[in-house]
Amino acid sequence: MFNPQVGAVQVWLRLNEARFGVTGSLAFEDETGREVDVDSLSIRGAEREITAWMLSQGYKAAGRWQTEAEDQDGNVMEVSRLFAPGPGSKDVNAVEVGPADGQ
Repeated sequence: MFNPQVGAVQVWLRLNEARFGVTGSLAFEDETGREVDVDSLSIRGAEREITAWMLSQGYKAAGRWQTEAEDQDGNVMEVSRLFAPGPGSKDVNAVEVGPADGQ
């Protein structure tokens, strides 16, 4: 059953060199956001990890990953992707954990 309270979610992934990993954020239609745990150490791995998690939460990808920022050497530092709610979507803003927690 479709949950009308659930809207599209913009996922942002940033390479965090200070923590030697990737930081994930979810941005919602009401302009609120939250951080999510990501285990992957690379942007490419984090893209796969968060995509699998969003699909498991009932969302579907609405487009491709977009490069938002690169460093001076052309390495991807930040990406984003929109996910649209599908039938049975869960409110990922209410979920206490993220993909790194196996939920």
